[in-house]
Amino acid sequence: TIVGNITNALMGRAVGCGDLNNDTFDDIIVGAPGSNFTGIIFGDAVLGTRWLRQNQTNVSINSSGVDDMSITVGDFSGDTVLDLAIGQPDTGDFAGRVSIIHGRSAWPRRLNITTDSNTTLTNGAMDFYGYSVAAGDLTNNSFDDIVVGAPGNNVSGVFRAGTTYIYFGPIPTGTIATTSANASWNGTLTVGTQGNTQSMSGFSLHARGDV
Repeated sequence: TIVGNITNALMGRAVGCGDLNNDTFDDIIVGAPGSNFTGIIFGDAVLGTRWLRQNQTNVSINSSGVDDMSITVGDFSGDTVLDLAIGQPDTGDFAGRVSIIHGRSAWPRRLNITTDSNTTLTNGAMDFYGYSVAAGDLTNNSFDDIVVGAPGNNVSGVFRAGTTYIYFGPIPTGTIATTSANASWNGTLTVGTQGNTQSMSGFSLHARGDV
């Protein structure tokens, strides 16, 4: 059991699971955007019997200025070790970004998401880019790809039609703009009973499975 111990931390707003330190045990990643925090708890034979608080995680990642987040895990670098991707849709006046931190056998106790990320996927508009993220080998080349949702994107005059972006793995290091995405899908106009035109493509994503 993992519990928050900071008021309005929103512990558990985003969660993920995967072997980030390559020791054959899956690890738990938990986000607490209300306290600008993402924590990694390393898996072991007795993890399921432990009670942990937010300040007892093995790795603490500071994500200052983030009030919402999404998390996924995949081998984005192509080195066979799983990496961590954190979506931060409300950074940069809600332009959003996705930060990728490479997995490793030895993690530092603390990381800063801005300075310690290996890859940053960016967007230049108020699109809530990174509201959802997903990973999977969509191209069948043994490398995980990353899918990023930007549900706030306005498309051809349609308010918040939304756009979903795909980046094929392996993902290079550095800063990558949406113009470098390998594929994208736009939402379409949807008028509901309340005159709602917000189809918001990319609001929720899942990329696993041979469909």
